[in-house]
Amino acid sequence: MEQMNKAEIDLVNKKLSNEMMQRQQDILTRLLENERAEREREYDNQRKAERPAEQPKKTPPSLEEYLKNAKQRSIHIKLFHQT
Repeated sequence: MEQMNKAEIDLVNKKLSNEMMQRQQDILTRLLENERAEREREYDNQRKAERPAEQPKKTPPSLEEYLKNAKQRSIHIKLFHQT
């Protein structure tokens, strides 16, 4: 920022020295580097993967039926062994 202020003062006072030209070139270089870095950050943000929404886990009907039958068999076996 200080270099920009000095360059502005030199331009207003019509002091076109090699030092002022070098300062202008340095300012331009920094601005271009910052612009490139900002574009890269935006690109990186766009590329970030997002996690999919949580999907409810659903048991297949055939497995549900099997588990239900297995539970009933287990109850019958317990009753059989108790007598």
